Amino acid sequence: VGAQEGGERQLDIPADLAELRDRTAAFVRDVIIPLEGDTRRDHHGPTEEFRLELVELAETGSEAALRAEGERMVEAGLMERAAVEALDWGALAAFWDSEPGALVRANAGNAHRELPFTARMEVAELRELGVPTRGERVADGEFVVVQGFVDLAVILEREIWIVDFKTDRVGAEEVEAKAADYRVQIELYARALERIFHRPAKRKWLYFLASRRAIAV
Repeated sequence: VGAQEGGERQLDIPADLAELRDRTAAFVRDVIIPLEGDTRRDHHGPTEEFRLELVELAETGSEAALRAEGERMVEAGLMERAAVEALDWGALAAFWDSEPGALVRANAGNAHRELPFTARMEVAELRELGVPTRGERVADGEFVVVQGFVDLAVILEREIWIVDFKTDRVGAEEVEAKAADYRVQIELYARALERIFHRPAKRKWLYFLASRRAIAV
């Protein structure tokens, strides 16, 4: 396995193991790092601090109901009062009045918030979706384990709906262009959930909270 030189043991790495090590390093550099950089969730801004996973969906029908829900969270020790007072309640209420918000409320029993996922995908799939992979050293047949969270998913018997919230502060005329920047991300989420739940993701929205706009993808 190795030779003894100068009191130190020198290991001979088999050629196939050395190749595997190099391929693994290339895979991490060319696929995993850019994947994380381009699909990370952007939790920032006062609206995003609202604990979506703790909201009673029956209490989202109006701004007043949402404010009462925020007060409940403060009293239960789930949120700090300063954080609740900083929320943009109008933006939150606008989401629940939007098409995706209304559909989620109507299917509350099938709604999952902050849904974690883990899915194995081949590099060829990632490239098909448009996920950037630097360089060509990683073969299409290689695979990567993709992990993340979906802000809001409705898992129905025959299909899946996905809502991904964005806190970018862009004007109404810029929303469509900004949504294009996130298309790859939500398509990746959709492909992962399709694989896990064995049904198609038929409806997907990006919801820009500051602009109060839902963009169907």
